Amino acid sequence: IYFGNISSTIYRVSENGGTMTPMTTLDSSSGEISHRFPEMLPDGKSILYTIKFSSITTFDEAAIAVLDTKSGEKKMLIRGGTFARYVPTGHLVYAKGSFIYAVPFDAGKLEVIGPPKQLFKGGWMNPFSGEVSLSFSNDGTLLYIPRGIESYTVSRIKWIDFNGKVTPLVDSANSYYLASISPDGQKIALHVQAANDDVWLYHVGRKSMTRMTFGGGNSGVPAWSADGKYVIYSSEQGERQSIYRKPWDGSGTAERLTNSNHSQFPRSVSADGKTLAFGQDG
Repeated sequence: IYFGNISSTIYRVSENGGTMTPMTTLDSSSGEISHRFPEMLPDGKSILYTIKFSSITTFDEAAIAVLDTKSGEKKMLIRGGTFARYVPTGHLVYAKGSFIYAVPFDAGKLEVIGPPKQLFKGGWMNPFSGEVSLSFSNDGTLLYIPRGIESYTVSRIKWIDFNGKVTPLVDSANSYYLASISPDGQKIALHVQAANDDVWLYHVGRKSMTRMTFGGGNSGVPAWSADGKYVIYSSEQGERQSIYRKPWDGSGTAERLTNSNHSQFPRSVSADGKTLAFGQDG
């Protein structure tokens, strides 16, 4: 039992290999864009998993559900948390923010039967994927990393010249992943990681930060058009990331440039502005 990628549902496949079969179905009307971190419960037919929604900023806003594979019934168990694991004491243990929580759980009825309790700091939850560094042995022994999520959000944006001199540019720390400088050198398109990544624009002269993309899954990997009028980026509108462009000043709507069964990510634009080089999954 496994999840295929960041935009997939839960699958199963024979231990001998072969055809993979989907076990869950995304509820697009509720904004579900992936199911992840499955665990089979002791009854051998029910699966715990985490739901990511297109609108969330952190996995503190994700949900934990259970699927009865025999009846097909799906139950929402916890709103606000990720990476649930069953413990033989009759509890679900999961992460929210920098802390590990436990909640009483009836494995027969597949129901939460009490309020959650904060146990301690730890799990080192990855705020971009919702993965948590914890596991249980069959006798209930917990293995975990005793730290929170803070280390994921300490990157900063700085200039470095050809002599190696480093100058801070953006004062605030954030989960910056990629930066792309405009042709005039006055603006920086930034890929900022979160539960759903987004593209932000930093104006060097004004020292101001403006958000460019909103909702609908992950957006990122920005590149500039040759004339500096557009920011080109990938966006997860559906199960795959396609390439879009948008005026840097926010004066127009996003224009879709590609449509493929593969996820695609812009790299650079030719000097004449007519050709885009891009990477593609698969």
